[in-house]
Amino acid sequence: KLRAAYDRLFPALSIADADFFPSEHFTWTLFVWAYQIVWSRALSVELEGERVAALVPLGDMANHNPLRRISYITDLPTQRFCLKTGDGIAAGQQAFINYGPRPNEKLLFNYGFVFDDNQEEAFLLKIGSAGGLSEDKLGLLRARKLALDQYLTKREPHIQSQLLDALRTCLMTDEESYFVAQQLPHDIPDGSPISLRNELVMFDTLRRLLLHRQRKFSTGSIEQDEELLRQIDAEPYAERLDRRRRSVVYRLGQKRILRGALGCVDKLAAEFLQLSREDLVDVVSLSSVASSGSKQRLGQQRSIDQCKAWLATVGIVSPHWKLDANDDALLQLTAQQQHEPQSVIVSVPRSLLICEHTARSCEPLASALKSKAIEGLDEETVLTLLLIQESTAAESRWKAFFEHMAPVDTPLLYDDEDLQALQGTQLLQRVEDLREAYGDECRVLLNALGQCGLFNSKVHTWERFLWAKVTLEHLGNRVHVDNSRIERVIVPIPVEPRFDPLAHWSYALAGDGQSLEARSSVAYAPGASLSSNQGLPDLVELYLTHGVVLSDAGGLCDTLPLGISLGKDADADQPDEMDHDDDDEEQEENDPLMPRKTALLKHWRLSSGHCLHKTAAPAKLLAAMRVLVATDDDLDALEAARDSHVLQTQARQQQQPDRTTAELASPAAPASLSEPPSDASADGSTPKRQKVLATDAASSIPMSVVNQDNELAAREQLRAILE
Repeated sequence: KLRAAYDRLFPALSIADADFFPSEHFTWTLFVWAYQIVWSRALSVELEGERVAALVPLGDMANHNPLRRISYITDLPTQRFCLKTGDGIAAGQQAFINYGPRPNEKLLFNYGFVFDDNQEEAFLLKIGSAGGLSEDKLGLLRARKLALDQYLTKREPHIQSQLLDALRTCLMTDEESYFVAQQLPHDIPDGSPISLRNELVMFDTLRRLLLHRQRKFSTGSIEQDEELLRQIDAEPYAERLDRRRRSVVYRLGQKRILRGALGCVDKLAAEFLQLSREDLVDVVSLSSVASSGSKQRLGQQRSIDQCKAWLATVGIVSPHWKLDANDDALLQLTAQQQHEPQSVIVSVPRSLLICEHTARSCEPLASALKSKAIEGLDEETVLTLLLIQESTAAESRWKAFFEHMAPVDTPLLYDDEDLQALQGTQLLQRVEDLREAYGDECRVLLNALGQCGLFNSKVHTWERFLWAKVTLEHLGNRVHVDNSRIERVIVPIPVEPRFDPLAHWSYALAGDGQSLEARSSVAYAPGASLSSNQGLPDLVELYLTHGVVLSDAGGLCDTLPLGISLGKDADADQPDEMDHDDDDEEQEENDPLMPRKTALLKHWRLSSGHCLHKTAAPAKLLAAMRVLVATDDDLDALEAARDSHVLQTQARQQQQPDRTTAELASPAAPASLSEPPSDASADGSTPKRQKVLATDAASSIPMSVVNQDNELAAREQLRAILE
């Protein structure tokens, strides 16, 4: 940016006025020097009624001390700039100024020095980008004044509630954001979990993000940096050595914050799990026979021994865990000693992961992927082909895994007789839609395989294709395979963990990058069998993808999607995800008020897609129904309320504009360098965050009753839809 600014000015100014801008003076080197002088020495001075940045000779000679109380005063009558101290200074003592709370990163970048034990030290953690979030999530972030850039602090707790709340919001499912949005404009307590699934994913994501940042340091451990500092301090002073010392002090502080934050995450997660353990749900795992007939029972000790031998041969290490069979004769891992949360359960060589990268080294698929007939296949299709090829091959590096893996048994593999039990459910429609989509994909793919000479009628069948798709959904995980790339990966561990809603798994590359380590969020006592929560999706996805249902979901993920018709104009703006019983055109012909209703629905962002919870009807659903059944007089009242809301919103925006999408990335950092010292206390504490009310359109949806007749009509119409 600085170079671009210089290039815009020079040599154009030197050519236009060589006397005032001689080229030998306005060089790039001197331009950078002057910029650094202004940036590091400018103070905030009041001139002619406004504060401006100015160089103050002598005033900029004083050194910074974060514990000194100092005031910047512009004495207008005498036209002097004054520095006034709030502390006594004895004769012979140095007079300090106070830049305000500054972490070493800002001190080093702007002033060229650091403090060895800086209590204001902070680590900037970027948790996402606004471009990757839905408008609903961005609205929730704005309403709660949560930034996507957050600071970890040296002081305990290293992790502030704003960081956890921002992550919770970014990781919401559509159903979770639907229900959370209805709490606005009412106060949402800081630090409140959204759901069991969301909280577990939040802790796992934060931990992986911290580990990812920790691995980016290629300069050794904290202990190595501490030893390096001792070596530097033992050497005679030299400018280059002093520069190196400052850099080591800064990066050492960053590493210490990350280590402290990781410990804080583990502590917070353990406390949450302890509180949640009392509310665990009972689990029923359905066991209908899959139509592929691929189930295998592994009760014989010989099979267990064969699997153990394969694991040892290929280098899959599972320290302190014993491989045996459960009551269903499926392989499981049992703890041989106490296992703490986030300890490594199993380590798998990177070369053994089932992923797109390894697919491109497995013949004959590797050669086929280079042909024009199937080049450019997406990751999911490549993995589907790899699963089909390797599960049927006589020789495969994963042969033992496929022979001993637990059977995949989800409704997608049910036969017609099994599916009869799902008649009338939305899950059955999902199964039929997915089978139809998979069928179309299978036909196109098999035709392409025929063109490149890879098609084998005994291997590439519809049944095997469907099995591969289901297996990929059941076992596939998103894993960081390097600093920037995420791959879909199947970890070839041929065990079936029991279902435990609190046992959230995480995967990360080991420090050497040569193996993938799996960890669990829960502790295991000796003799306990390994468990997993399968990511704890909503009940439909849990059953559809993993063949598991909960006898009691505790209200955390038990929802039912419901679509209502809002008229053809409003429905045209909504995702085409739900079928509507009413014909939109007929509805508009019979209801001349529908255009006015549509305008109100759009203003209040009331969509056609809703979610039912097993406790009460959602407020947004009732609000939509109130608008849909409104009479002419009701609409007059609602439109008046809308117009009043628009005026109020505009007035608020003029007083204090809402944060834009770009501003969501602005962290609550220490004070800007161009500002005078802040009023923050010496310990860096800040005033308690005020409760925030939403200021967007969603904050004023008609949650309350319009009138008695409208309410009765709305509820009667909703009852008719549900029936």
